[in-house]
Amino acid sequence: MDYKRLKKLKNLFKNYRYLKYCLYLLAIMVVFIFFIKPSEFSWENFIIELLGSLLFLCFGIVLIDLGKSNFEKEVEREEMRKLIWDMMMGNDNEHTIINKMNKDSVNKVIENCLSTYCHKDLACEYINYIAENCTHYRKDFKYDVYISNTNNVPEIEQELCYEKHFVHTANEQVMLRCFFATSVNGLNAVFNREFFFREEILSEDLRQKLKTEVDKDAIINLLNLEIYIENLETPIASANINMLRDDNGITFETPINEQYLHYDNADKNEAWFKGKVKTSYVTVPKTQFLCIFAEPIIGHTQTELSFDKSTGIKDVANTVDKMVILAHSKEDCKFTTNGRKIKFETHKPIFPKSGIIYRW
Repeated sequence: MDYKRLKKLKNLFKNYRYLKYCLYLLAIMVVFIFFIKPSEFSWENFIIELLGSLLFLCFGIVLIDLGKSNFEKEVEREEMRKLIWDMMMGNDNEHTIINKMNKDSVNKVIENCLSTYCHKDLACEYINYIAENCTHYRKDFKYDVYISNTNNVPEIEQELCYEKHFVHTANEQVMLRCFFATSVNGLNAVFNREFFFREEILSEDLRQKLKTEVDKDAIINLLNLEIYIENLETPIASANINMLRDDNGITFETPINEQYLHYDNADKNEAWFKGKVKTSYVTVPKTQFLCIFAEPIIGHTQTELSFDKSTGIKDVANTVDKMVILAHSKEDCKFTTNGRKIKFETHKPIFPKSGIIYRW
């Protein structure tokens, strides 16, 4: 027997007991009236009073039962809402209903929720966009760029540091990869999420040197490349860095040992590591710099663009124009200037293909 039928039966038995007690009371009244005051007893009056009493008692029982039933239903609804909330959005993420559902069911739930805010077609597209672009993300992103022009030789120095979060497969060797494009549009040929750092070499002279040089250490020296894992104060030795070359450019990769790999859940299918890359090399004279956010970013995001005095720039506040391309409101962004430095900060999440354009 299901729960609802059992509950109805129990309520029926309760009402039956109430009625039985009422009949007992009426029987006592009849005996009292008949034996104590026989001279005043009248069957007509007794029947009228009996019917009146029965109607009053039945009306009272109905009111009590209705009030009790409505109260129990409200309590049940509140308990059900709380149960659903705990199972869907509970703090114990491993035991929520969402984690027990298959991917299609989860997508349907999210689509129905989003459809309350926008058209269903847009909701579906949002889900596809998130599924394709947001399984990998960066956290606490810090990117510093320094531009100089000493002896009319333009150079760019970059330092990038953040936590890289990603979907992890068992027995998969996690790598930190850096890519330097040595061909026109070489960056478009590589997959964003595979690389911790990507940059295009603009100097034709440096491109040719990188293409013809075969020694790994010599190429690392040309790029002044340093790779750090976790909070190590010394860079990874070149012996632990592997170099790959193709028509698009050069890839440097170093394995992330288990001691530097962190996991976001017990299943170890969501992992992250913290890395840092430093590099400096010859470039072409610049009048603009484009900072592209290739992956989603959460936490504290900050970028800093600095100019050496050899560039001729004295005050970025009056010299450098900026244009921010972000999915969220630009009011949540903060720009500060100090002499030849301009700094961008935000604590809002950043979606892929956002960025900042600086012109001077």
